[in-house]
Amino acid sequence: MQSKLRQQFENDGYVIINNFLDEKTIKNLRDNFSKAKDEKKYLGFYSWRDYEKFVGDLLTNKKLNLIKEIYNEPILYPDFQVQISNSPKKLLRPHWDLQSFLRYNKMKTIQDIKYSKVGIYLQDSDIYNSGSIHYVPNSHKSFFYSIKRPKRILSYINTLRRKYFTKKQVVMKLKAGDMLIFNGKLLHSSSPKKGNIKKISFYMSLLGDKKSLKYYLSNEILRMANDINTSTENTDHRIEYVFSKEKISKFKNNSIIPIFVIDQNSILDLKKKFI
Repeated sequence: MQSKLRQQFENDGYVIINNFLDEKTIKNLRDNFSKAKDEKKYLGFYSWRDYEKFVGDLLTNKKLNLIKEIYNEPILYPDFQVQISNSPKKLLRPHWDLQSFLRYNKMKTIQDIKYSKVGIYLQDSDIYNSGSIHYVPNSHKSFFYSIKRPKRILSYINTLRRKYFTKKQVVMKLKAGDMLIFNGKLLHSSSPKKGNIKKISFYMSLLGDKKSLKYYLSNEILRMANDINTSTENTDHRIEYVFSKEKISKFKNNSIIPIFVIDQNSILDLKKKFI
């Protein structure tokens, strides 16, 4: 029998874990990031002093056990990163987090992937704040993901549906400190800059089982390798998101959810197999 949490996740495309961070932690983190320069929109693992402690505390938070009610064999993919003040000037067309599968012509595996993005927010998500999550209800169930057509046609359909749903997005209501787990096929975007509260959000990826991890890596390896080899700074939100095995090994034994570890050299080697 499915848990109520899994039923909610499958029906709505997301679940909210309330009060994942306490008020003291939120205040400490906001004080830390208030000093960050706004031109640096994305921060990776090595970008701030207390990141290692924060991630260590996060991975041992007992509320992570709720993820096991959504996926039977959850695996965290350690693309830990912080987004700061990256709110757009206007509400953008929604996107989906597995959209790169279309870009790299791997849509034939999209139905078999259990993937979610995990977000933790240091400000309320509502109609008043910058960076609030907007989403298209039930879009994770779209027939689009089952269409068997050439990449060119799918790209055209994807553009049309994103344009159509831009003004049909609704605000995801969250409180500062909440954790949001949302399906990688759910159309979503971020609210325009408003108010005086700086947007600060923390993200990582979650796979539902080993098969999903394999499919995910077959696609993401291409993207990660391009990120590693790029000479342009701060152009992608995954910059600095790849860690050494030595760094992640500190977390593996204590993490409530298993972590998949990969280093830069392995990524560049694997790229040759997936091209």
